[in-house]
Amino acid sequence: MSSLCIFAMLLAVSLANLKDFPGNSDCDKSQKKLMYIYEERLNDCFAVRVNACDEKATARYYSLAQCIHKIAAVPRCAAGSLPRAHSDGDASCDSNDLEARRCPKGSVCKGNICCDANTETDYLMEKYITACDPGVKASRENGQILFSRNCSIDFCPEGAQCTMGRHFAFCCPPF
Repeated sequence: MSSLCIFAMLLAVSLANLKDFPGNSDCDKSQKKLMYIYEERLNDCFAVRVNACDEKATARYYSLAQCIHKIAAVPRCAAGSLPRAHSDGDASCDSNDLEARRCPKGSVCKGNICCDANTETDYLMEKYITACDPGVKASRENGQILFSRNCSIDFCPEGAQCTMGRHFAFCCPPF
């Protein structure tokens, strides 16, 4: 067999396998899936829709539950606020021991640090009791309210409108 024939066969095999390399797959970029990304500064998980071809999808979590494990590992106060310290400057507490050091007045124990109670409540109220218009609840997927950091992130279901709250963006169903 001539070297030209061998070269042609190798080239044909190489071209046939080229579609398996990243960026060359037959991905359907129009198909999007909901994933969650962990934001370290806010110590929270936010929804994002990505296509199967998105290289960054590997740095995201497939479910909110998977992402929440990351939150539990590193306790931080809501909305990036600083911990509330005792008079000696220590902000630690123990939420599992009633006899242990408690937080200063106006703060709550979150994991093992003291955080401002009003900020924690405000953050959670917006996150979990979000309404679009009076009597209309925000869009949900898999039982969870869809929220993300801001409206520039693609995370709402098709037809839903993104609305920016004080801390989060959330999706309102079409009316």
